Amino acid sequence: MTRENAFLAVLFAILAVVILVVDKPFSADVYEETAQRSRALFPEFDGAVATRIEVRAPEREAIVERGEDGLWKVTSRFGYPADGNTVQDLFTRLQEIRVSDWISDRPEDRDRYNVGDSGIRFRVTDRGGATLAAFVQGKFSGIDPEDPNFERKFNFDVFLRREDSGEIFLVPSFIPIGTTPAEWLDRSLVRFDPTTARAFSIERADGERVRVEKGEDGTWRIVEPTPGPANPGKVDEWLRAFGYSSMKDVAGVGGGSAFGLDAPSVRVQAELQDGTTREIWFGSRNETKEVHASKGAGDPFVYLVQEFTYDQLGKSAADFAEAPPPPPEGATPPGEAPPADAPPVETRPASPETRPADGTGEIPK
Repeated sequence: MTRENAFLAVLFAILAVVILVVDKPFSADVYEETAQRSRALFPEFDGAVATRIEVRAPEREAIVERGEDGLWKVTSRFGYPADGNTVQDLFTRLQEIRVSDWISDRPEDRDRYNVGDSGIRFRVTDRGGATLAAFVQGKFSGIDPEDPNFERKFNFDVFLRREDSGEIFLVPSFIPIGTTPAEWLDRSLVRFDPTTARAFSIERADGERVRVEKGEDGTWRIVEPTPGPANPGKVDEWLRAFGYSSMKDVAGVGGGSAFGLDAPSVRVQAELQDGTTREIWFGSRNETKEVHASKGAGDPFVYLVQEFTYDQLGKSAADFAEAPPPPPEGATPPGEAPPADAPPVETRPASPETRPADGTGEIPK
């Protein structure tokens, strides 16, 4: 260490000691003072009695309601089931939001922090319509108009205002809440344990039909179109893609012909050990290349799935075929001529036991 570096290190240590002695940042008084200023934003909130969630932002909204059966549904998306974890996560966060000193309480500052008419409004109510929690989410403090690519900084500290108050708070580490119906949906399309499948089939609009079955010995074989062994890794990959498939959004209810589902481009089905089946029909694509899909004639909903889901499941027989074993080292693969510099193949005359008596040198067939 040079003399200059040693001097700087000693100086830094002295300054640190001075700060600890004068400011006492870890003293109980400072901690208690901060804790006293911090308070819950919604101290009386009880998610157990909530029955309706409203999210309203400019040009979009999401409405989620609890049915008589206790299950949550996305009313603004044809009443499709909501993701219960997403709902519970919101309730937990409402109980955990804590604020200390407010930034401003002036009405003219609402637009500045985007907690006025242009903010995102959240409201949770009970069955009688009483408000349990309502607030306006503003802009994130890390957003800088002069730094659009967040090259210098970004954080999830956001400005919030209770709807019944003029006080504006800066809430740290506030992960954005979904503002579109799709973000509240249960996006699991098909769910089953891939290890419980005993057979599956793929039917394509071009007429190809693929069927793969699991034998009693646990090995998979292609049954159609051409019988033969199936690659277990490829089969497992396909079953996992099907058993854990997800959708992006719900496009509508009924009206399969409008989505190309009256004549599916691909139809896949898995047969499970308990005798039940799972299936997906794939129809037309939309303008962003997402594919319309259905879970069969008994399901009224039409889904939007990512194109890669279609590609994962719409396989042909060749995708499951077991690759032939590699030729022995040094052997010429079938159908290929030996290299020009290959040594000549040694031939030997037939032995007296195998040489024919007619002297032709040919072995009789």
